[in-house]
Formats: sequence, C-alpha cells, structure tokens
Amino acid sequence: SSGINAEWPLRPGRKKKQRHQEFLNAVLQHAKDFRDHHRQTQHKTLKVAKAVRIYHENAEREEKKERERIEKERLKRLMSEDEEGYRKLIDEKKDKRLLQLLAQTDEFIKDMTNMVRKHQEDLRDARMKKKKKLERRKRLLQKRREMAEKGELPEGADSVVEE
Repeated sequence: SSGINAEWPLRPGRKKKQRHQEFLNAVLQHAKDFRDHHRQTQHKTLKVAKAVRIYHENAEREEKKERERIEKERLKRLMSEDEEGYRKLIDEKKDKRLLQLLAQTDEFIKDMTNMVRKHQEDLRDARMKKKKKLERRKRLLQKRREMAEKGELPEGADSVVEE
C-alpha cells in the first residue's frame, strides 16, 4: 500500500505534463494542417490564374488573327479597286480613323474637282476674251486697210481707227 501512496502525489504532475504534451501536439498538428491548407489553396489559385492567363492569351491571339484577316481583306479590296466593298469593310470594322481619313479624302477630291472645273472655266473665259480681242483687232486692221485704200487714213498713218 505504501507503493501506491508513493505514486499518488506524482500522478497529478504527470497528468498535467501529458495534457501539456497533447496540447503541444495539437498545436503542431494545427500548424501542419494550416500550412497544408494554404499550400493547397495557393496551388489552386496559381492553377486558376494560369488557366485565366492562357485563356486571355488565346483570345488575344484569335482576335489578332481576325484583325489581320480583316486587314488583308480590306487591302485586297483596296488593291482590286472595289471601293464599295472596301468602305463596307471599314464600316463593319468601325475604324474611326480610317473613316475620318476617307471622309477627308472624299472632301479633298470634291474640292480638287471643283478647283479643276473653275480653272477650266477660267481658261475658257480667258481664251474667249483673247479670241474676242483678236477678232476686234482684226476688224480694226481690216477697217484701217480699207480706209488706207480709199485714202481716208487720218494724219499720222500709224494711228489706230476706233470703232
């Protein structure tokens, strides 16, 4: 009986140590579980981020291919002088810069056409004036010859006869 009594006072300290060891083991296990959970979460996040990046890269590549295809088609139409098809492609593409340039080009061509017409009219008017002046001069010279033949030329034979 003395052996049992001798262990009795040690037991409460042993139980306390055992509970403390269990607590430490639980803390360590929790830390391990916590680390594992966050590693898995980080791994999943990286996988999703990579998938999203790949998706956007593929979408961008496809969009670039489509832009290049449309650009080639536009240039093909331009080279074949299919103005209607070319303008339709630009309208579909909604390329505001090209639309603006085409509008400016149309305005420039219209202005140039008007300027050429005005220049042609001015030339025609100048030719008409010159032609009328020459005709008037011919008539004056003819009248002068007639007067000279009749002897009616006024003093100073070089003077011009007015109509």
